[in-house]
Amino acid sequence: MTPARPPRALDGDGATIDRRTLLAGAGGLAAWAASLGPLWLTGCLRAGRLRPTDAAAGPVGGGRSLTATEWAAMAAVQETLWPAGDGVPGASAVNATGFLDAALVDPGVPPTDLGLVKDGLAQLEVHLRTAGGRPPAAKAFAALDPCGRALVLESFQATEAGSPWVRRVLRYTLESLLCDPVHGGNPDGVGWAWLDYEPGEPRPPGAPPLPGEEAGR
Repeated sequence: MTPARPPRALDGDGATIDRRTLLAGAGGLAAWAASLGPLWLTGCLRAGRLRPTDAAAGPVGGGRSLTATEWAAMAAVQETLWPAGDGVPGASAVNATGFLDAALVDPGVPPTDLGLVKDGLAQLEVHLRTAGGRPPAAKAFAALDPCGRALVLESFQATEAGSPWVRRVLRYTLESLLCDPVHGGNPDGVGWAWLDYEPGEPRPPGAPPLPGEEAGR
């Protein structure tokens, strides 16, 4: 069976970019995340690739670092930044929000990231209500339809506060796609399978077996 082609996005010059090629290329994750501009979202809109997501709501009482309301907003943001496509796991499929929620209170993560992420979520909601001088189509970002979310994010990314915030959230989203499942993202190695990536050995202590592997290997 021929593998499904991953969705393509537009770069700043209007050329198409293969997401799998970018992730696997010499520049890797950091270089690509640093190069992204707001036209990426416009490209997704033009190609009609943004779809509603049925991503599960977060824990009723919130997660480790995000409240339930923040979780819903972040899940909507991440699925907009990294939408699912034919054969491509979207943000919800790689547990991007759960990964970010846990990472923000990990001792190895800069403590400033927690404030940056949470403050950015609050500013995004303010931006939704004030940008453009028009009444918002919804009272919360998570309540917008997929194209509405993309337009608001594109507008927010163009602001001084929005640009670094979108890049940081995207970085965490891509880490959830690429990390070992033991860290809470990339369940069952779905991101690795899409990239045709074979993890090196040994994997981190406690890493769960991947589909087709024997437990305890």
